[in-house]
Amino acid sequence: MIPPPQGMSESDFDAIEAAVMETERGRWFLAEFARRRRAEDTARILAAVDRLEAGKSEVNVAEARARLDAERAAGLMRELAELIKELRPVRDARARTSALAVIASSRPPATAVEPARDLESRLAKLVHLDALDVEEKLNLFG
Repeated sequence: MIPPPQGMSESDFDAIEAAVMETERGRWFLAEFARRRRAEDTARILAAVDRLEAGKSEVNVAEARARLDAERAAGLMRELAELIKELRPVRDARARTSALAVIASSRPPATAVEPARDLESRLAKLVHLDALDVEEKLNLFG
């Protein structure tokens, strides 16, 4: 609110308003002035609402990205857990094959190596996806 000039009173304001309201042009001026002020106020309020909504949207996007990253990490952890689970029998088979090879002084059979190759292939695919993640900024693995 703009303070009144020095020496102006409420009765001075009322006198000026009454003088302006006496003519059609004066009434139009005051009505138009009030309409423009409402329009300015409305624009300021809408801009403030837009800023609030934009801030909320940024928070929502950040939360959604965090959830997505968590889901990706959980998926990767499940895949790694599955790989480790599959690796245990391979490790045990290799240990048995190595023991037999030492006893029989021969090489381990090829069938014991096949699950390990499958595991290595799956790990290589994960490494490749991670490289794409870094190179192309896909953010697959966070």
